[in-house]
Amino acid sequence: MLKGVKETLRSFVPQQLLRWRSQMHKAREERAVHAAERVFAAAGTEPRWLSRQDLERMCAQYTCSHEYGYDAASFERRGRERAARILHELPDPSLVNFLDLACMDGMTAAALQKQGKQCWGVDLNGRNFDPRARAAGVHLEEMDAMALSFPNDRFDVVYSFNAFEHFSDPERALDEALRVTRSGGYVYLHFGPLYGSPKGMHAYREIPVPYCQFLFPLAMMNDYLREQGRSPIDPDHCNGWPVQRYRHVWKKAETRATIITWEEYTDTRELELVKQYPSCFRSKTDHFDDLVVSIFHMVFRKR
Repeated sequence: MLKGVKETLRSFVPQQLLRWRSQMHKAREERAVHAAERVFAAAGTEPRWLSRQDLERMCAQYTCSHEYGYDAASFERRGRERAARILHELPDPSLVNFLDLACMDGMTAAALQKQGKQCWGVDLNGRNFDPRARAAGVHLEEMDAMALSFPNDRFDVVYSFNAFEHFSDPERALDEALRVTRSGGYVYLHFGPLYGSPKGMHAYREIPVPYCQFLFPLAMMNDYLREQGRSPIDPDHCNGWPVQRYRHVWKKAETRATIITWEEYTDTRELELVKQYPSCFRSKTDHFDDLVVSIFHMVFRKR
């Protein structure tokens, strides 16, 4: 009996310790966020930008820590993971016809196709379509997500990953997604990093400094990249939408759809930069949320 008690305690204590550590970590993170928010709220608006010397110094200080992966194996792995997530959240077997908005390679649709779904994928640039997706039976077309040529109520599920932060008009894209979704069907969105978050410029390979969009003018960064013999940052690559603007669109969509899931993921790892250069941030946004909300995960059910 004593042996059984010891084994029970041995399995219990580590779990309690892990729980305690998790709570302590969360408390420290919350204190760091509140401290940065107080500094941000009290900041003036000058200077708006850091210098070219700061840019060079900080580019040498930081390294790109984000590896997305654009090789064939990464496309296939990501497609399987995304398809599994959709099917986990939407397990209804009556959902058969799926549309992938801004599908890029189309490998998420390919993974769904292999699970017995009928899948379409659209993207402005068909050069990125993976032949393996076509081979799996996915219908791939070059098409603007904000002007779909499909009829109303065509699909059971319309989904999109990491695209709405790039669309010039996300509201129009959501309107189109809802239009082509049947009543009772779903629109599933997962995207980021949002523009105001640490990696929101989507230029971490070119300028590895977190929050570079708040710290340095685009012209300065592009001059620096050209001098390095590297491609400049495309100003239209991201739409620059703040968090509140997306939230307004989600609320507005409730006239046509029920929000099943509304999740916002935060990235608070680089808030020391906000505390160190608060005027650079305060001069460009009044909302601290813009700096920490990094990802939206939304699921709508059409009425």
